[in-house]
Amino acid sequence: MRERLLEPLGMHDSTCLMSEGHPLRERACSAYVGSPGAWTRFWDPSQPQLFGVFLGSQALYSTAVDYARFLELYLRRGRVGGQRLLRASSVRSTLEPGAWPLPSATGFPGLRTDYGTLMQLWTRPAAEGADGKRELVVFGHTGSDGTHAWAFPEQEAMVLYFTQSRGNTTGLRVEERLAELFLGAPFDPLQAAPPLEEYQGYYWEGEGDLYRAIVRDGEDLALEIIDKALVLPLDYLGEDRWRLRQEPSTVLAFDRDESGSVTGYHIGEHREFRFTPRADLPPADEIAARVAAAHRLERLAEAGVVRLRGRVDIPKLDMHGESTLWLAWPDRWRADEVVGEERGSLAFDGTTLRSATSAKPAAPLEGAAADLLRQGDPFLRFGDWRRDGARLTVIQELGSGDRRVLLVRAGDASRPAPTLFVDPVSGRLMSVAGLTFIDGLGRVGQKVRFDDWREVAGALLSFRVEVELAHPLIGKVLNVYEDFEAGVEVDAGWFSLAPEER
Repeated sequence: MRERLLEPLGMHDSTCLMSEGHPLRERACSAYVGSPGAWTRFWDPSQPQLFGVFLGSQALYSTAVDYARFLELYLRRGRVGGQRLLRASSVRSTLEPGAWPLPSATGFPGLRTDYGTLMQLWTRPAAEGADGKRELVVFGHTGSDGTHAWAFPEQEAMVLYFTQSRGNTTGLRVEERLAELFLGAPFDPLQAAPPLEEYQGYYWEGEGDLYRAIVRDGEDLALEIIDKALVLPLDYLGEDRWRLRQEPSTVLAFDRDESGSVTGYHIGEHREFRFTPRADLPPADEIAARVAAAHRLERLAEAGVVRLRGRVDIPKLDMHGESTLWLAWPDRWRADEVVGEERGSLAFDGTTLRSATSAKPAAPLEGAAADLLRQGDPFLRFGDWRRDGARLTVIQELGSGDRRVLLVRAGDASRPAPTLFVDPVSGRLMSVAGLTFIDGLGRVGQKVRFDDWREVAGALLSFRVEVELAHPLIGKVLNVYEDFEAGVEVDAGWFSLAPEER
């Protein structure tokens, strides 16, 4: 790679491996993941390199200037100076849409994201008579760790925007300005928003439709889509118009009545109407008590430590392993997963939530990570959600006859909150939709479904837990417990992940 590509291009500040003692290490940036107010550093130059081998599609450590030299190779159709480094056919396959699409958000109006051979493309329909082919307008790549690069062939221009925060969406706002500068697209600047409380609340298409929520998310207004377990931040454009930050071409406009009160919103022709939960729905306290009575977790008090063992499967990644859950009344628990050579543990000792992996020793979790992962506490899920101070609201009832479900929100519209799907007859918790936290990815939407209920020392627990993550590369994670044992002996500090635990 160095002889055939990096040296001819003058990429002297790039390396395929960031080995210990490498001269570029002192110039390397730390990398972060998360969201505003909840950033976590997941790598710094004192740690081992993230990848032990150069993968081709990733793992090159470089600078913005060197990256520009690489892009110029494609602007010059595979040549640098008078030397040809790539065949014309290789350049063509890179800059033409291939068999694998890459549908993603973009700030370039009227353009679509496609994918060539490891190159992101922004295209538009070609001229008439071109048999449905796409015309290349921009190429480059948006990086998973916050690095962005765009090349504009017609203008012979390049723009590189490097951050060190994985998961941020500021690159979309940069694209909007570039569209104005290079493509002549009008730029719709953000404006100071009116009071967010005017919009916060619950919305639906009508009775029987699953509700949506307009919530406050930190300093932002956001659209919470329950069935997709997504929280989409909004940016204000003026005149009650907001756009989805991750989809800048999608505008959400609020409607008002003659008195000026917000009555709903519309996205194109799709409309949602603001509503207040019906007064005849069961009280939240009654539903909370019914859930706790259905699962009878207090019966674990006489069982000692209970251990459930089974398997974990991630079909999309073809990953399979072992899963173990430990429970000790009234509030201690631990979950272990072993997949291949990777091991992960999450434990709560009644006071502090800790995590450990094969690569990281046990450490307390704080901030957004702790808040979101605590929602997976079995004693909270199948017990009384009010125990941790959650304000429960029965939002709506879906279905009819014996096939009904109550939607109970564990919070209000002042922040994103999980929605519990409760069987009103049995009191069982059928599923939960909300957010979780994944190291390296930050907040991720998830829907958790519970099935195969069995008695464990008198308590009723789910032996099949299916998690559907709102992340296209992961998809579903399935935990199936196959047996359990009560009265298990564990070491002192088992639920606090003793320092030697990894």
